[in-house]
Amino acid sequence: MRKKNIRKQLLKICAFIFAVIAFPSITTMLMNGKMPQRIYSAGTSGKYVVVTTGGITENLDVEDFIPCAVMGQLSIDNDEELLKSFAVIMRTYILSAMGNETSIPSEKLNIPYVTYDEMEKLWGDNFPDNYNKLMKIVSDTSLVTITLNGELIAPYYHSVSAGKTRAGTEVMGEDFAYLCSVSCPDDTSSPDYFKAYYYSNEEFAVKVRAIDENISIDNASPLETLQIISRDSAGYVLNMSIGGISIDGTKFYEAMQINSPSFMIEEYDGGVRITTYGTGHGMGVSLNYAASLAAGGSSYIEILHYFYTNTEIK
Repeated sequence: MRKKNIRKQLLKICAFIFAVIAFPSITTMLMNGKMPQRIYSAGTSGKYVVVTTGGITENLDVEDFIPCAVMGQLSIDNDEELLKSFAVIMRTYILSAMGNETSIPSEKLNIPYVTYDEMEKLWGDNFPDNYNKLMKIVSDTSLVTITLNGELIAPYYHSVSAGKTRAGTEVMGEDFAYLCSVSCPDDTSSPDYFKAYYYSNEEFAVKVRAIDENISIDNASPLETLQIISRDSAGYVLNMSIGGISIDGTKFYEAMQINSPSFMIEEYDGGVRITTYGTGHGMGVSLNYAASLAAGGSSYIEILHYFYTNTEIK
């Protein structure tokens, strides 16, 4: 009888220990719908992203939110080292945006993300395998961030460069020296590298006036008073003049809703053509070339160091 009692007590102790260890994972699964058994754990940061979906608000640990952010912009079919590098970028960005706070609403992050329920619907029967691949990626980079002199960096990234990324010092000053201009030769063969936009003269003039009401531009010949003043070393427009008004190249790119601030403007077929090179602002990581580096065998740390020089990744 005494042996049976001892055995029962040991079983109770084991059950209690299991419950304590398993409780965080079980709680997360209940919050996010049906989950497969986790082979890998994302870890915990003690900081939270507040997500509201369908009227239900949840506090997701940053480590649990990172898979949602990664899948909001990349595919589970991407190379694992690319996904790892982007997980570190997302963690660095989120924690930097959070500052000294312990939580942040997801809408303040201004990044796309997908919920675990949406992943399950998207992946169907592949959900368990894809989910655990994603958890492995986050687990392998758990709590890893990018810092410079002990401070989190602003981890800029974009889709496709114009063949080279931009030097941060040329665009934003010495505090962004870690954003060096690096070569991205594979970007020029991306289907998203080149795009052309066509406007009638009047359409172009109307769009330009919306940038600054003080711009004087002629509807019939809008390019007469337009001049690109300067470009950075990667070929992106820094400054331009339209109707005697100085316009920042990035402001023009954002206001015109074109693909890139690396562009040419010319008369074409009785109107105006803008030709862009690359997709995005051109600073930091080119995700397209990062994918090429990953496919070539580079680790996520090597990828991040290629684009963010003199930084610490730990």
